[in-house]
Amino acid sequence: MGNRGLLALAAVVAVVAVGGIGFAAFTANAYVNGTAQAGTLNLYWSNLGETSASSSYVSCSDYITTLTTTSDTLNVSASNLAPGDYCTFSGDLNNGGSIPAVTYDQLSSVTGSGCNWFAVDNFGGHSYPPIESPLGPITITSGSPLAYSLEMGLSSGQGNGCQGANLGITLTFSATAGS
Repeated sequence: MGNRGLLALAAVVAVVAVGGIGFAAFTANAYVNGTAQAGTLNLYWSNLGETSASSSYVSCSDYITTLTTTSDTLNVSASNLAPGDYCTFSGDLNNGGSIPAVTYDQLSSVTGSGCNWFAVDNFGGHSYPPIESPLGPITITSGSPLAYSLEMGLSSGQGNGCQGANLGITLTFSATAGS
C-alpha cells in the first residue's frame, strides 16, 4: 500500500473515531437477584394419652417407633380380650413441617381370623369393618397437632372359635402439599 493508501486509511480511522465520540450515549444497568426455597412436610406422633380398657383384665399398650426422620409409627396392642372388650388409644399427629399438610388416613392392610373385630378410627369418624379409604382430607397447619384416637376390640357375641384369635390392622397417614 502506498503513502496515499496509508493516508486515506488514517483519515477514515480519524473520522470514525471523532464520529464515534459524537454518538456516545449514557448507559445504566438494573439487576434481579432471586431465591426460592421449598417448604417441608413432617408428620410425627407425640403426646400419647393414657390407654383405657373396657375391663380390668384387658391389657392395652402403645408406643411410638421412629422409622425415618419424617415417618413415625404409632404401635398399639390390645390383648386378653373377651367378646365385647376393647382398648382406646390416643395421641397427637403433628405437622412438624413449615407448610400446611393436607392429610389422609388409609386402611393399608387387615389380617386375622373370621371373628368379628372392630376398630373405630376418629380420623373422619370411620370404623372397621369397613373403613372406607382414604379418610380425609384433614388439614394440619404447620407446627400444630391433630388429636387422634383409635378404639380396637372384639365384638360382642363371639363364640369359642375366637379364643386366641388375632387381628392386625395397618393405617397409613399421608400428607401432601401443593398441586
